[in-house]
Amino acid sequence: MLICYACSSLAEQAAAQKATQTEKAKKKTVVTLIDPKRSQNAAIALARLKFTFEDIREKISSMDESAFTPDQLKNLEEFLPTAKEIRDLKAYKGDITELGKAEQYMYAMMGLPGAAKRMQCLVYKHSFKTRVFDLKETMSKLEGACDDVRTSAKFKKVLKTILKVGNALNDDADQVAFSIASLPTLSAAKAFDNKTSILAYVVMLIQKNDPVCLLFPDELSHTTAASRFPMELVTSEVSLLRKGLETCKRAIASIDAELSSAIGGLATLAATSSDCDGEEEEQEVEEEEEEEENRAGFAQFLINASSTTAELEQSSKSLVEKYSSLLEYFGEDSGLKCQDFFAVLSRFAAEFSTARDNIERQRKQEERREKAKLESEKRASTKAAKLAAAARAEVDNKNLTEMNLVTPTPTETAPTNAESTES
Repeated sequence: MLICYACSSLAEQAAAQKATQTEKAKKKTVVTLIDPKRSQNAAIALARLKFTFEDIREKISSMDESAFTPDQLKNLEEFLPTAKEIRDLKAYKGDITELGKAEQYMYAMMGLPGAAKRMQCLVYKHSFKTRVFDLKETMSKLEGACDDVRTSAKFKKVLKTILKVGNALNDDADQVAFSIASLPTLSAAKAFDNKTSILAYVVMLIQKNDPVCLLFPDELSHTTAASRFPMELVTSEVSLLRKGLETCKRAIASIDAELSSAIGGLATLAATSSDCDGEEEEQEVEEEEEEEENRAGFAQFLINASSTTAELEQSSKSLVEKYSSLLEYFGEDSGLKCQDFFAVLSRFAAEFSTARDNIERQRKQEERREKAKLESEKRASTKAAKLAAAARAEVDNKNLTEMNLVTPTPTETAPTNAESTES
């Protein structure tokens, strides 16, 4: 009897173990309907999101960009189902939970009208504020550089000095202008003595005649930053913002048209269907109307974005005109790229500062050498004076000693007349 009981217990354990293995095998079974590689890539991208697929659908439907990063939105758009994948998903009659993660996501999203357009709009909205900020920063630097160069009185005086020196070096030529592009060559070209560079010579002249102009690089503070940004970058980015805005407007209009048609159809269907079916249809109508309200918030964003984009377009136009006016003022070719123009000025200002600092350092070194020389001469003079005084003292002492040796030694005093008479 004990043996039978043991056998029964073992049989039950085996059956339970087999049932567990079968259940695990069922759980491990994943139905794949799409390309395996695409399915794997989608699963990896979706694993980074902390929402259910229904939550993702709801947030995309309500145009809520705050839940996702731009990269996540782009991934979600990339793995929306294609027409073929939609057909395969509709043909599938099994349990949805047995599908792979990619298929489950596609299944949740395939019923959302204009899903791709919505995501593109959300990407645009998500990045709009940052793009506008960066664009304004770039425009501010370029505009600041234009104003620096145009209004710097010190820089103009430096240019005049360079022109005078250039004319003098060229046998008193009578040139009235020179190209900004020639400024960097001044540090290599030699002046009158064939030793000092023209730039160093110009610095020394300015130091002698108008030293305040030595500080002109401080007035061109924006040129270095401006040299990193092509004007085309500004105009192109403004154009892309406008293009993206118009794309979003068309997308929202298209989605609105689809939903208006769907809402109208559902309302008609609800009026002609049974009470039970009518309640379901009414619920769907309410959901569609709620979604329409959510899109109203995005529509307000589009209104604000339109105003901001229009301001940027005007600012961009003004900036281009300001730079063109600057080129004309300096007599430069109208096709000169702004990054090249400001790069030349930035380099010249840096080289001028270096030459100025080197000359100042040499001047201070010369002053220190001159001061040391004077102090050395003073010490030598003092030492010579001390030696002369010591020599004179020694001579005086020697003369005094000799005088003492020549003077007679005192002897016995001769008797006076009185003393003689008494004797």
